Amino acid sequence: MVNAIFLHVFPPKRKMAEGELSSIRRQLEGQFVSLLERGVGCGIIYAANEVELISAVEKLRLEEATLSAHLFSWASGESAHHLAKAVSKRPELWATVVFDSPDTESFLEVSPPSECPKSLCLMPMDGQVELASKMIEWARASRQNVSPFTVRMGGLFHLYSAEIGHSHAGLAFGYAYLIDCLKHIGNSEGEASQASLSIESKHTSGDEFSDHNYFNQTKPDSAEAVFEELKRLSSGQTWASASDGELVFSEDSVSFDCQVLRDYRAIKPELDAVRDKDLILHLGSELEKLGTLEAMGKKDEVFLLYYKSLRELESSP
Repeated sequence: MVNAIFLHVFPPKRKMAEGELSSIRRQLEGQFVSLLERGVGCGIIYAANEVELISAVEKLRLEEATLSAHLFSWASGESAHHLAKAVSKRPELWATVVFDSPDTESFLEVSPPSECPKSLCLMPMDGQVELASKMIEWARASRQNVSPFTVRMGGLFHLYSAEIGHSHAGLAFGYAYLIDCLKHIGNSEGEASQASLSIESKHTSGDEFSDHNYFNQTKPDSAEAVFEELKRLSSGQTWASASDGELVFSEDSVSFDCQVLRDYRAIKPELDAVRDKDLILHLGSELEKLGTLEAMGKKDEVFLLYYKSLRELESSP
């Protein structure tokens, strides 16, 4: 399991236009999947300046000490300036940062710290030369503090074509970079390139499950206590009493595959058309009420990450 958290930094909600936050949340749900399925907790953080950002990160480290051992952050525009200033003051709080098309004037004011975390600087090809120079300075500083095995990926400066579009170029490159950085967490320099972060192998290999499986390995039909918990939840009235209009069905919904979800769908096949997201939020909420959420999380860490991240997104008004 990777101990890491990814935070997308945004300005305070009061500065956002009406409906902007809802749109952002929908976009992030899909973007987060590639990190969530690799065991990375994902969320949103709002900050008006670097002081608020540092304070929020310090609080997070107290609340989620294990996950926040490696903190990844992404920020654009004015928020990229706040992230840069926060990193320059407290570089030890971050493992990797992505500066996406920052505001030129404010970003030029901030220089990278001597102990700079890994960084990726993204900007369109038609960006200003001064901004490009500053971004290259950050990339070079990041390369000073990584091993020879990963020096090239320690700091990168990437130009994307405006014709292709941000979502297809800069965004894709950015997430590919973060995933590559994940491969080196918890591995020695010589083993880093062989690190496996596949959720597929974690959930399909019998050897991987051993004590973490939901089912007794010698008697597949015999369920453990947590599986019985799922059965009890499945017999509740929350979903059974809901009308078709209250359930959300979608053919193009994002997949949040995990063992808990597969087990629950096996018990309640009539819910196959319900979105993964909605079912995870429902199950997580019910388990939270019963006080068994963390116990379930020990059996399926990915489910817990999905639930906490989706809950965080949903809680944003």
